[in-house]
Amino acid sequence: MLVAGSVVEVVGATVVVVGATVVVGASVVVGWRVVVGAVVVARLVVTGGPAVVVAPPAVVAGAVVPGQVVVPGTVAAGAGTGVEEDDGADADVDVCPVLEEASERGDPGGSVGPVRATAPGAAGSGADGTGSDSRATATSSAVSTAEASASAAGVGRHGRHRRRASARCRGDGLGMPPSRPSRLVLALSSLSARSGRNLPGAPGDDGVDSGTEREGGMREHGERLAIRAGRLVDVEAGEVRDGRVLLVEGERVAGVLGAGEPVPAGARELDLSGHTVLPGLIDCHTHLVGEVQSAAVPLDRSAAQEAFSGVRNARATVMAGFTTVRDVGTFRAFVDVALRDAIDDGTVVGPRMAVAGAYVTVPGGGGEITGLAPDVGLPSDVRFGVAASPAEVRERTRAILHGGADFIKVIATGAVLAPGTRPGVPELSQDEIRAAVEVAAAYGTHVAAHAHGAQGIVNAVLAGARSVEHGSLLDDEAAALLAERGVYLVADIYNGDWIAAEGRRQGWPAETLAKNDATTQAQRDGFARAVAAGVRVAYGTDSGVYPHGWNARQLPYMVRYGMTPMAALRSATVVAAELLGWEDRVGALAPGRYADLIAVPGDPLDDLGLLAEVPFVMQGGRVLKAPPEMRLPTAPI
Repeated sequence: MLVAGSVVEVVGATVVVVGATVVVGASVVVGWRVVVGAVVVARLVVTGGPAVVVAPPAVVAGAVVPGQVVVPGTVAAGAGTGVEEDDGADADVDVCPVLEEASERGDPGGSVGPVRATAPGAAGSGADGTGSDSRATATSSAVSTAEASASAAGVGRHGRHRRRASARCRGDGLGMPPSRPSRLVLALSSLSARSGRNLPGAPGDDGVDSGTEREGGMREHGERLAIRAGRLVDVEAGEVRDGRVLLVEGERVAGVLGAGEPVPAGARELDLSGHTVLPGLIDCHTHLVGEVQSAAVPLDRSAAQEAFSGVRNARATVMAGFTTVRDVGTFRAFVDVALRDAIDDGTVVGPRMAVAGAYVTVPGGGGEITGLAPDVGLPSDVRFGVAASPAEVRERTRAILHGGADFIKVIATGAVLAPGTRPGVPELSQDEIRAAVEVAAAYGTHVAAHAHGAQGIVNAVLAGARSVEHGSLLDDEAAALLAERGVYLVADIYNGDWIAAEGRRQGWPAETLAKNDATTQAQRDGFARAVAAGVRVAYGTDSGVYPHGWNARQLPYMVRYGMTPMAALRSATVVAAELLGWEDRVGALAPGRYADLIAVPGDPLDDLGLLAEVPFVMQGGRVLKAPPEMRLPTAPI
């Protein structure tokens, strides 16, 4: 067992300390803060079993089952645990320069190490309270081995920790005897509430503040959580309500209590009374797979590399408060499908995803990799959706849906970022777009149409597309048609500024920068025209053009170009959910919906810029991120 007051000891392996990373043998446990000389709080004995995870800042006052996660508060004291005292002053710390260098690069290396917890009283103890190596094989009832695998013990599930040669991490050749017991002190200063996720504080968390990030485990079925909200934004009614209590059961919202209504007996409370609570935000136009847009040709990286970039980008997105996205395409077909599935099965931390699978585009069009010499061949996965007739469009649409896509993305006009194409020129014809719409409808889904030019917008609307993406050159006729047909506009009116500044700094092609300059203000004017015409506007930012996690930066732009703050919030919640067809599960904090929510201090309706730095994120009833000072429940959420 793992009890309060025991020492941290490793038998049969060397412990290497690298910044905020503990390396056991050839394995890595990421996110534990190691401080020499503080009060020792736990004993870990390496014997070949699985891992024990202690979630800081826990106050452990009793026995802890190995493999379990301990969160802030008190665990009921267990009888006969044999708690020992140790001041930790004689701790041995070895620093592996190879791994220290890797840590500085943001790549800790390795995977979860095999660890078994042993109670202090399980075997004989020496004068210093550490005991002998025989503890490693103790078989008394005080010894319990966690039933956790490497993929369920805290690291190694996000594709960012590459396995190193064991000698480099054991210390072989570094003057560190591999079998020497070492004592360390754990400064429990951050929270991990689910053993199946990366622990906070890991290097390479991509812009997420590891000091404020916390991750929560799934709550037990039937357990209730009562969240006290200072102000609750009811996006369905377009109102803000004071003093509400949100009841969460399992993954979903169970109810909303009015001010003064009693909290059900047995419900654990989470105090967000100093915050405004909103539904998790939704971005309907993301590109999570791959690196941020640059001047490089997309073929300089493999599909596997693109996938691992997607893991990082998904994490940055959900930690920014965007708990759901509609991901509208990747050059490498179906990598987005794999990312969605990895998030769904818990392998990866990220937003709920609806994905397009691949682009349906004409040869050499806005959904192709262009700008190459004519005799350069392309891999089949980057041309999966290329079609040159209505019949080919039907065949490609079916293939994309069979490949696991949730909806279809067609490229109706040229693109700003595709060399050699013109944003104002139609590409897929109305008949070709209609062919995709008909096949998608037969499969119970919809078509999103990339369209910058007015004629391409009209073609997409008349063909039956559910949404128009970008709409950069939208005119009055097109705006009126969108409003009349109830077609959604998803306009990325922030990123033109990013392209203009960063593209020039990086030396992007003059053609790309000229097309961006020609469409940026025109798009914003068209957006204002659409708002005035009553067009349904769903929030979408084209993330991947700019750094992931900046998704909320567009909200103030939408107010600047005609929307009210509440309308902007609705576009990123309830309206976006309607576009996805997911209004029964996301987009509002109402009974039956997923408990996806964010909280910010202050009033975001007075300053939407507050949402660019969200300190609290919950997804499906799990706390993913919270400020250190926030009072959290005393068991995993």
